[in-house]
Amino acid sequence: NFEAAIRWMPSRMSYHEKLGERLTREAWQFQGKERHRLFRQAEKAYREALALFPFNAQSAHALGEILKAKGEIQEADHWLGQAVIYDPQNPFYWKHWAEIKLTRGEAPQAAQAFRRAAGLARPHHFFLHVFENLDRPEYFIRRGEAVLNQGQVEFAETCFSIAQEFDP
Repeated sequence: NFEAAIRWMPSRMSYHEKLGERLTREAWQFQGKERHRLFRQAEKAYREALALFPFNAQSAHALGEILKAKGEIQEADHWLGQAVIYDPQNPFYWKHWAEIKLTRGEAPQAAQAFRRAAGLARPHHFFLHVFENLDRPEYFIRRGEAVLNQGQVEFAETCFSIAQEFDP
């Protein structure tokens, strides 16, 4: 039980991080108020982990993902950006930050981050189904067309702008 471990050793960063992981897993099992309550607790655990070890990419990334799930996009952008600063070799961190940039309509930054994620993953054949198309204009054209058909015009325009960044 990580809550008990934290009471005994509150300065152990890994306990806070593990508590955040467990709460996040639990949160996804629920909807509505219960999910939101568990996300708030996980957010608190990750903030405490970062207070103890401020340059922890894993905690920064996890906090960013929780904030994104809660709809707090601006702060999620900050923490996912911190994760890529703390660990610039992790393609997942770059991909998740790129998704936030895409959501915010920041096509040049999203394109650069998607390109970086693909570039880091490709030489190692790392999760090809996740990373192989992230620097290809066709992928973003298809994605833009799909969301355009759903009426998400701004998101589609950002996708098309990313495609143009890759192939002017």
